[in-house]
Amino acid sequence: MQLPPGTRLGPYEVVSPIEAGGMGSIYKGRDTRLMRDVAIKVIPVGLLDDERTLARFLREAQAAALVTHPNVVAVYDTGDARVDVPTPFGTRNVEMRFLVEEYVEGSSLRRVLRKGRPPLGCVVSWALDVARGLSAAHEKGIVHRDLKPENVLVDFKGNAKIADFGLVRWIYPEAAAPSSAADGGPGGELTRSGFIVGTVGYMSPEQVRGEKVGIESDLFVFGIVLYEMLAGTSPFARDDADATFAAILSDDAPPLESMVPRVPPRLTRLVAACLQKEPRKRPRSAAELVKALERENDEIKARRPGSDLRPSAVLPVITAAPARREVPPLAWLAAALAVVLAFASGWAVGKLPALRADRGPDSAAAWEAEALDVALPAVASPDASLSPDGWNLALGNGDVVPLDGGTRLRAVPGEGEEPSPAFASEGRSLVYGARGIWEVSLQPGATPIRRAAEGLEPAVSLDGGSLAWARRGPAGSEIWVASRDGRGPRRIASAPGSVWRFPAFAAGGRRLVFYEVRPGADGRPSGAVLFSAPVSGGAPAPLGLETLVDPSSRPVTLASGDVLVRSWPERRALLVDEASATARPLPFGAGLTLLSATPDGRAVVCRAGGGPLVRWRRVAARSRGTAAPDVNPR
Repeated sequence: MQLPPGTRLGPYEVVSPIEAGGMGSIYKGRDTRLMRDVAIKVIPVGLLDDERTLARFLREAQAAALVTHPNVVAVYDTGDARVDVPTPFGTRNVEMRFLVEEYVEGSSLRRVLRKGRPPLGCVVSWALDVARGLSAAHEKGIVHRDLKPENVLVDFKGNAKIADFGLVRWIYPEAAAPSSAADGGPGGELTRSGFIVGTVGYMSPEQVRGEKVGIESDLFVFGIVLYEMLAGTSPFARDDADATFAAILSDDAPPLESMVPRVPPRLTRLVAACLQKEPRKRPRSAAELVKALERENDEIKARRPGSDLRPSAVLPVITAAPARREVPPLAWLAAALAVVLAFASGWAVGKLPALRADRGPDSAAAWEAEALDVALPAVASPDASLSPDGWNLALGNGDVVPLDGGTRLRAVPGEGEEPSPAFASEGRSLVYGARGIWEVSLQPGATPIRRAAEGLEPAVSLDGGSLAWARRGPAGSEIWVASRDGRGPRRIASAPGSVWRFPAFAAGGRRLVFYEVRPGADGRPSGAVLFSAPVSGGAPAPLGLETLVDPSSRPVTLASGDVLVRSWPERRALLVDEASATARPLPFGAGLTLLSATPDGRAVVCRAGGGPLVRWRRVAARSRGTAAPDVNPR
């Protein structure tokens, strides 16, 4: 239910929607008395009868109003009003409670990071602002409990401000808490011990365990956010909530220096200190973080002018996404604002390896990345297939998502088990598994054609002439091949008791690579070994890689002969030479929940955790005067 522009909430007038969240919708508004822009946060109509939600909403205003600081979004007012709200069944008059806050002309840190990792100077400046805001809140006895990039706003001047104190608890209730009457208990603690509150991926171990939390919890999550700003990915991003919680509780964050070369040692030590599992081992206060970041900020400013923003291998640049259709003026305005906020002109140019030309992880072959405005589920299937032209992505559930913002297509009919579709080599059709192997054209209204009676996870050879798929049952697994139209099916390998997944043609169609899953102690997959088998027949054998790979998404075989996979359990991109059984890491970050590429290896799409989809495209080294290849031949 959305309030139309012009709706009056007391003296405040709704101008336009900003976003919707778990605690309510946010609108840009106008204070008609003081004639200033404000942000209006309205509690959802469906929760108006929930006393605990109402109490928490009121406490947000009381808590945030206690903190007056340049790096905390100011709270101006709270109130309620009866308004006429349009619904599908007519107009409904409802009572709404609202909170009026400072309007920050800018964008969330999340939206800024979707454009890429910012220069080191920006990271340190924003982190310092956040630490100062946390320090001011902690001095008032307030713990944020939901710190994350979405709750940090960056204004048009480049200043960071903390927003949304809706999940705080009171450290010193006798001195700082509002009346406990709203809660029916002392101290105004709405969230009981044993009840988890927070955002998956941005929680401390004690939050995950449902324990009471203090300022140390905010410091842990501050470490997560700073890590993400530096490395481009969350240190604990996993495929689902349970795995993420387990990582927060027991996994060490991958060392920053292994993710991003030449990170300043002070930042490395600061992040490591914040991410200690035991609260007592973390910094004693946000004020300590402020001191460390001030020293780092001073050192950056003392360097030669412009040195921080020069191209480097530390932080790659994100370019504007190409447009292939008309874009509404407001979208252009938002895009321009995001570019300004991200200081795009100074963002560093990352140097990543070409997928074959130079195999070193620090290759001089340059890539450009673009954050795509494509809506994906927060926890989506990791299996995906990128079309040969780099413009469409087939998801594991059967949807095809245009990467230029077009309309999503439900290409695979039916519901149920994920069909794991894969693009055929020419990009005009998909093959998928659903009680057999099928092929369907991407033309509207196309009827799927059955290619095999049984099978899962099919793939088409790069020359378009052959089809491969897996069969799995209680007795074990089999790998089958046939011609593209399904004729001449034959089993080329089988293994009793094994679980084989995602066969893919390699070595010019002469061999197949696939996963043999390794079960964990709990019976769930615990990585896989990459196997290879000749299409002509013969015993399959492991490639002999020194690392396990992630079996939840198909390997991407490239025309060069290489294979793109994700490592286990870090989920980093690996480029595997099938002939020599060697793997080289690609610096797209860790915790990748989606990874695919075009057959020519010049376009790669990936996603870290539940973050945005990013497309990396290779561009030729301009110093050699060569033209950049175009992944979009149209």
